[in-house]
Amino acid sequence: MLVKAQTPHQKQHFEARNTQLSGTVRLMAEGVHRGFHEWQYTADVINFTNRVSIDSTTTAHTDVRGLVSATKYAFFHKQIVAGTTSDWEAPVLLTII
Repeated sequence: MLVKAQTPHQKQHFEARNTQLSGTVRLMAEGVHRGFHEWQYTADVINFTNRVSIDSTTTAHTDVRGLVSATKYAFFHKQIVAGTTSDWEAPVLLTII
């Protein structure tokens, strides 16, 4: 019997982009497998307190509306896959247009 070594789970990457609609950001995860995605954001870009949870999605993207223009936000993502534990990815910082 051969023992198959497991490869470590690669850290997923995501990005935040301003959209053409002022105060709206599109969050996108890349290279992800099936599962749920959790998203959060905060205007506290120093200590990352007071995070606001966004509805979980089954797609690797979501839009966040109603953000304040000319304000910098920190956005967070983690993927939820059955039978595994995942951590929040490092924040992506973006100034809203």
